[in-house]
Amino acid sequence: MNHGASDEPWVRLRDNPILLAQGRRRLRRGATIPMVAVVALLALCGLLAVATLGDGDKEAWRQLIHGYLSLIGIILLLFGAPQVGNTLVDERAGGILDFHRATPLRPMTLALGYLLGCPAREYAVAVAVLPFLALALVWAPLSLFQVAAALLVLVTSTWFFHAFFMLTGLVMDFSRRQSGMVTLVLLVLMLGFSAGSDEPIGFALYLTPLPALLHLLAMDDAPQWAALSAPFFGWRIDPVLYTLLLQGALTAFLLEGCTRRLQNETVPAFSRGSALGLFVVLLTLGVGSQWQALRANLAQDIGGHLLVFLVTATLMSTLLLLTLAPSYLNVVRGLRRARRRGAAEVSWWQDGAAGWPLALAYTLLTATGLGVWLAGASGADALDLVLSRMFFAAVFAQAVFLAFVVGALEYVRLLMRSSWRNAALLIAFCAFILPWLLMGVLSGISEKAGAWPLIFSPLSGLIATWSELSRTWAGGQTDFQAYQAAADIGLGVMLLPSMLAAAWFFYRCRQMRRLLAEAVPLQDGA
Repeated sequence: MNHGASDEPWVRLRDNPILLAQGRRRLRRGATIPMVAVVALLALCGLLAVATLGDGDKEAWRQLIHGYLSLIGIILLLFGAPQVGNTLVDERAGGILDFHRATPLRPMTLALGYLLGCPAREYAVAVAVLPFLALALVWAPLSLFQVAAALLVLVTSTWFFHAFFMLTGLVMDFSRRQSGMVTLVLLVLMLGFSAGSDEPIGFALYLTPLPALLHLLAMDDAPQWAALSAPFFGWRIDPVLYTLLLQGALTAFLLEGCTRRLQNETVPAFSRGSALGLFVVLLTLGVGSQWQALRANLAQDIGGHLLVFLVTATLMSTLLLLTLAPSYLNVVRGLRRARRRGAAEVSWWQDGAAGWPLALAYTLLTATGLGVWLAGASGADALDLVLSRMFFAAVFAQAVFLAFVVGALEYVRLLMRSSWRNAALLIAFCAFILPWLLMGVLSGISEKAGAWPLIFSPLSGLIATWSELSRTWAGGQTDFQAYQAAADIGLGVMLLPSMLAAAWFFYRCRQMRRLLAEAVPLQDGA
């Protein structure tokens, strides 16, 4: 991107050309006025219905305000978010983003221009509801602070989801399907809790405005936990504040990814530091949200909680490693930058570096989180559990699994020069799907014969270790076929093929990087 203009600020809001252009495009009268009129008429009908049929019932006015806020949320989240992602996909395909990269505009100026300009019509339609909301507030048993805080939560959630789908539009290539995707994401997050429980499950529900709105508006049919504060390592935080801080922090990470992709199409969405920071934030939130529940009497289900924690941490690590896997072009450019600085190799902190240090860092962070998790679940016995053999076995199994994933990804991307999507599909089929299919076929011969193909799947060794960990610490039983195989074959034997494969990938990728380093000259003109 051309930043030759020294007077170009880091971000422009008032005279942002992207914001103005997208706003004009989305606020054309022919499309905007009918939508505003329809929504305003709908809001007016609700106001008149409550005024004439409500008989002065304050609860009816409360329900009307709930309806208005729900309408605003639907407009901004379900209709606004896909507009952002669709616009970025279309402008990527049309080469418009390449044109913007040649201008002096800063990446943050571009990001905020698209973030605020693409859903301009949805903002205008949502604003049309506000006068009717203000009138209903006169008779409703709600304060101005409650409604203003609810609107602030909706705006914060709007920016979070819009930033998420802007990054999706900059990375993925599906466009018109995003409207269905955002609906699915919202439904999964909102339904990811038990309405009859005392606490929402984890912190995922606070990625939506639902907990804060339930707490603010005091709905009669709200679940029990809506009247409580958000749990975090034994402290109780106001749900509104928790939602604002959580979504604000994650929005900052998403905007950082958007600016990187807007500046350069070929770089990973997250820098190495941002990826580690995001993992630390999510891991801390996951452990902190379950801390109080673990301290309570949950011994009968501690094995299930343990498996959920390990699966979630490993899944997050794998997804972040997938996004950070360098392409052949990234490696060459990274080597050229390193040579211009006088370095022989790319620092592991820079784009284009090997992913092995990241896999090790994620393993150590997961082990730390697991130790803290055990301290909450076991109290005084936590030290004995952390120093146990199965704790180190679980950490080692995850390290082997992540090393295999990183090595296979880099091997496919460097030597075959394939995209990370194709690499991920190939790895998933050869390492995971095929061994489990062979297990199903050979199980017809004998149970022991069906267990042997699992040694070629890194996932089966990981599951076997987790199952043994859960059985040992929680005293429970497991029905995983991988654990039954481990009992007959042994955990060491199940992990050995994955260790050998990871070592071979490491050797081949290291060899390839040395050849590339020798081919890159030392002068600046490389």
